[in-house]
Amino acid sequence: MVEAHIAAVFGRANAGKSFLINSIVGRIVTTSGVGKGGGGETGDVILLTSRETGIRDVDLMDTPGLDDIDPEHIQNLKNKLAETIKQAPKFTIIYVLRPSGAK
Repeated sequence: MVEAHIAAVFGRANAGKSFLINSIVGRIVTTSGVGKGGGGETGDVILLTSRETGIRDVDLMDTPGLDDIDPEHIQNLKNKLAETIKQAPKFTIIYVLRPSGAK
């Protein structure tokens, strides 16, 4: 069972989800940048525990860009989220928007 509050970061590919997580933690704990398919590099759900991030009682979840998920990975993402939500005492969704014109 997950003991910590889960903060899941969602958004389109290259919106800055991994960058936001790295900025919150203060060091690189998840990769970011151009890669997979048409956009971002995070190809699967990545759960970073409070032990890994140093943030007490909060686990951070990095997710692939919602517009950059292969059809076969959509069910995997749904299953992972459903499993995590059931186990987490608290679950927060952070949706990252890239400003218009940003690259």
